[in-house]
Amino acid sequence: MTPYLNTTEICFRLGCSKQTLWRMVRERRFPSPTIEGRPHKWLLSVVEHYESMLGSESLASLGRPRIKNFLQDSGPTDLLRGGQHE
Repeated sequence: MTPYLNTTEICFRLGCSKQTLWRMVRERRFPSPTIEGRPHKWLLSVVEHYESMLGSESLASLGRPRIKNFLQDSGPTDLLRGGQHE
């Protein structure tokens, strides 16, 4: 069985609110759910990859501008943008 995380579990792991998580998804700074619907679900491997890109810091300690710059500079997020480079 493939492990999935729901919205609440991801927010707990990242140290952010649901509103922040969904804003990041809308702004393409966090991957969209693997499974849409209620509850939304993400593959654990996708979330772990994102966490490894952030290192040991939580979203709350990074601050919004720093997250945006980090994600714009990192290669794996190119997949989230459809493979386009800025």
